Amino acid sequence: MHQGNRPRDLRDISHLYLSKPHVKGEDAAGTVALVLLASLGGGPLRAWLSAGLAAAFGSQNIAVTLLDTGPWLPNAGYYFALDPDCYLRPVLDEKAVVEIDAGPGVKVMSARDPALLKDTGDGHVAGTRILIIAFEWPGSVGAAGLRSLPGLREELPAFLLTVSDYNSGGGEGILRAFEELFPGGSALALFPGGDKKPAGSIEPCPFPEEMLEGLSRRKPPVSSFLTGLAGEILQRLGSRKKGAARGGIG
Repeated sequence: MHQGNRPRDLRDISHLYLSKPHVKGEDAAGTVALVLLASLGGGPLRAWLSAGLAAAFGSQNIAVTLLDTGPWLPNAGYYFALDPDCYLRPVLDEKAVVEIDAGPGVKVMSARDPALLKDTGDGHVAGTRILIIAFEWPGSVGAAGLRSLPGLREELPAFLLTVSDYNSGGGEGILRAFEELFPGGSALALFPGGDKKPAGSIEPCPFPEEMLEGLSRRKPPVSSFLTGLAGEILQRLGSRKKGAARGGIG
């Protein structure tokens, strides 16, 4: 990850990189950017890290909607401390959708079937809004289903995160599908520790192994790593948006 000087907080970064000049009328609903978080091979990291990333954006008053889909527990509802009868509902009922407000400007929706999820748009929010779509690859969303993910529009700036336990393979498939949809978009491969790398060509991004101590806690992880990751994502999203506006990719 880039380690250069960053603005003081994520609100400064979102203003510098993703703000719309002269916003008025319908555009006041806010700038939307996409973060696709694809878990390779299942496991708890999808829900845990997507909840932490959503919380990192929300803590800086950046509106965020997290759409979490996958057949395995834990899900995002677990980390936002929903009662068991709520966070278990999408697991026990394949047609169930759970929607919660997880803090100021943070909305979370969970379902086993991604077709049941919907980006509601949060039209009351002015300014930057991040849409995080967390899913299993290829378990709940394969190459054929990627284009049908809710809220996924090719004109939006987008960023891909893959998440794996150490040396999980399968990153090439999601990277190819992502690059077809978003040419020039950035991607990072998240994995715990720094001594092993996930198989694949996506830029590796290890997170501190001590973060895993909070994996079973019923709250989103909070760390300087996630705050820095959120800032990195905003910078790269902004670079892509500016490049697209020039007729190319930044």
